[in-house]
Amino acid sequence: MQETINLVISIVTLGAIIFAIYKYFHEPGIKNQEKIQEMEIAYNLKHEAIDKALFEIQQNHLPHIEECLDKIGNRLTRIETILNERSEK
Repeated sequence: MQETINLVISIVTLGAIIFAIYKYFHEPGIKNQEKIQEMEIAYNLKHEAIDKALFEIQQNHLPHIEECLDKIGNRLTRIETILNERSEK
């Protein structure tokens, strides 16, 4: 009878050790998968925000910058013309 109890306790202990080892190695994989999914969601949100910001820059700021560059080009042309006229005199 004592041997049977010792055998059952040994089997239960071995089962508990196997279960503990399985749980120890299995749960980090689940946690890592959840972290990967959270990172993918965050990446997509950041990517969308960057795309939106770039689109707004293209729509709002680039025409203004191009207009300013055209004005600067026109002024440089005027300055060049004035300098050429003065150097000819």
